[in-house]
Amino acid sequence: MITIRFYAWIREKFGIRELRIDKKPQTLCDLLQLLRGEIGEKADILFDGDGIKGGIMIGINNRLVRLDRLEDIYLRDGDIIDIMPLGSGG
Repeated sequence: MITIRFYAWIREKFGIRELRIDKKPQTLCDLLQLLRGEIGEKADILFDGDGIKGGIMIGINNRLVRLDRLEDIYLRDGDIIDIMPLGSGG
């Protein structure tokens, strides 16, 4: 199982804190496609065409990943995926 956790305004728009995926996607790209199917019409919150919208970060097991090579990031059972907006402040 893989756990996806949502933060800040993303969590507010989805209305959920986390989602558990029982299927075992091979890559982060595969997982994001599964997520797109799970969230349905709310997919435009995260996705812009085939990719992740600008201003969104993804971490795996507390480490940020580069979003330009999602198909090269392999997942393992028990991974925790964090999806969050870029930080801002003043």
